[in-house]
Amino acid sequence: MFRRLSTLLITISTLLSACSIPLAGTPTATLAPTTTAEPTNNPAPTNEQEPTARPDPTATTQPIAKPAPTEVPVPTKAPATQGLQPVSCSFSLPTGANATCYVLFVPENRASSNSRTIELAVAVFKSSGNNPAKDPVVYLEGGPGGNALQALEFTYEDNFVPMLADRDVIVFDQRGTGYSKPSLACDEYTKLAYDTLNKNISLEEGNKLFIAALLKCHDRLIATGVDLTAYNSVASAADIEDLRKALGYEQWNLYGSSYGTRLALTTMREYPAGIRSVVLDATRSLQASETSTPGDVDRSFEKLFSGCKQDVACNKAFPNLHDRFYALVDTLNKEPIVDQATNPFTQKQLNILINGDALIGLTAQAMYSSDLITQLPKAVFAASEGIDHSLFVRLALNSVLQNEYLSYGMFFAVRCNEEISFDTVEALAAADDAFPQQHQVFDLSTYTTICNTWQAGTAPTIENEPVISDIPTLVLAGEYDPATPPDDGREAAKTLTNSTFIEFPGRGHAPGFDGGCPQNIALAFLNDPTSKPDTSCVAEQSAPAFVGTGSDLVLKPLVNQQFGYSSLIPEAWEEISSGIYARNRTSDIAILQLGISFTKQQALDNLANQFGLEGDRSPSGTHKGASFTWDLYKLTLQGLPADLALAERDGKTYVILLISDNVERTLLYDGLFIPVLDAFAPVTVS
Repeated sequence: MFRRLSTLLITISTLLSACSIPLAGTPTATLAPTTTAEPTNNPAPTNEQEPTARPDPTATTQPIAKPAPTEVPVPTKAPATQGLQPVSCSFSLPTGANATCYVLFVPENRASSNSRTIELAVAVFKSSGNNPAKDPVVYLEGGPGGNALQALEFTYEDNFVPMLADRDVIVFDQRGTGYSKPSLACDEYTKLAYDTLNKNISLEEGNKLFIAALLKCHDRLIATGVDLTAYNSVASAADIEDLRKALGYEQWNLYGSSYGTRLALTTMREYPAGIRSVVLDATRSLQASETSTPGDVDRSFEKLFSGCKQDVACNKAFPNLHDRFYALVDTLNKEPIVDQATNPFTQKQLNILINGDALIGLTAQAMYSSDLITQLPKAVFAASEGIDHSLFVRLALNSVLQNEYLSYGMFFAVRCNEEISFDTVEALAAADDAFPQQHQVFDLSTYTTICNTWQAGTAPTIENEPVISDIPTLVLAGEYDPATPPDDGREAAKTLTNSTFIEFPGRGHAPGFDGGCPQNIALAFLNDPTSKPDTSCVAEQSAPAFVGTGSDLVLKPLVNQQFGYSSLIPEAWEEISSGIYARNRTSDIAILQLGISFTKQQALDNLANQFGLEGDRSPSGTHKGASFTWDLYKLTLQGLPADLALAERDGKTYVILLISDNVERTLLYDGLFIPVLDAFAPVTVS
């Protein structure tokens, strides 16, 4: 979960633009999960451990509600009207959403005539189009164990609204996850992750602690009557088919992301008749071995190091990234750093310790995100120089908070049944031994201890064999993905005779949810899966635009009619709200430009008092631009450098606020802030 200063700036903009000075009370920037990964000292993160619909709070300034405490209610036999029943939605509908919620009753163990009934939480979102297609998209969440409905407040706008233009979208919590009952969440695991967030624990000690917590969760689930052999991809595929029939669709389209691709492949094999088309976004094929995990992560790391080296500006700004990274690992293992971050659920300040082994896991976690990949060279450099560890601190907090969005009981039920069961502890350990620089962070032989007692059963050999299908399928992959590398998608596509494989340069995990070219291709494919997709935009994709090099400071003219000015803004930056631009959706780097009906003193006092701008409120100097002589202030906002400029004319104050960081402050000040002050001019509002 990331502190989003761009979101805070939206609030600043809104309140400064109001007709009166707002009352005291400091809003907190919204934080939201971007990935789900193991806590820092947990058993090693793996290549299929997370929901891949990466939540993004920039569409809302509402605070996040803390997830409800986990309960494991014991389901009963289904009522006489077994099947699908409409219910009130268990979650708050995203703004603008039109949804109907249901519970689908299904047998827990389909092989037993005496099986109890379990409940699946389902939401059908109605298309916004005037003439929607009859075949909806059903989204298959990652993990395994991801809570799809719980994350909707973050994922809905970017991931599902584009699909809703042409067809309905169905989102459901797979058995054992989220609002479905029983929930296989492991609060024992989550609590331990919080408790150890500030502890310097070795991998060996951490594994022992977290395995013990997981086994307590296992015993509790078993005591409530959960049959862990019934929570796997084959059972979930049968649930999907039951849901299709219950909703009355002749055919629909599957969109699987991360683990959801494995579930989609299983459903293609088991129930092909009901499937019109499939999108596999970050593919995990059935035949993939867990022994590939350390090599997959190393490939991704080396891609990052070589990518920066081949980028002239990145290599100049952050040379010898490979050596610098592993030297930093050694340094932090000897002398860990401790920093603070705020839990957005409780507003409590948490101490977070980062050692070298944690850095390895957190860097792999960051490489899921296409946006974060661009920030990693600068983050490694800043940490190695002792300037700034904030990205890794926030990733560590994110890792722990994400546990509340993942049902670990389901995670291990699936993994133990159909993945770990096909690898030996010796093979898993040997795979890790080949990469000693990873310090055993990705040694999945630790999972065998859990699986030996998880009682999840053992899958038949077909669950380790390629899926053969002629269903139209689009296979998407990100070049930098550390979890499901492009070769996994290529391998799956070999036996999908009517498939198209696309690798996107510079992208991370699940590129179809990055927007732009990958998402446009996926949407076009869903509209016409029988035609070869137009992939011409892929040629326009490029290597990551690494930040902190000045390469993204090519400025273009800007006219803002709402606030009445002309100015400049970096071509590559995103408009978050009127007058607010940020480098990307996960960056703290942002600039705000406003024209407001306040006096200069009112604007300054309001910014300082309401939003925690700290520092001397006396001008540090002035700067003469084309239209104004600006008063300059050097302040801080949430611990980051904040350069503020104010100018007043005709009863209106013009505000320029740049949020930067300790690495790039000079670069951004000279390359963006000063040019904006020079170019800024009032315009007549039409």
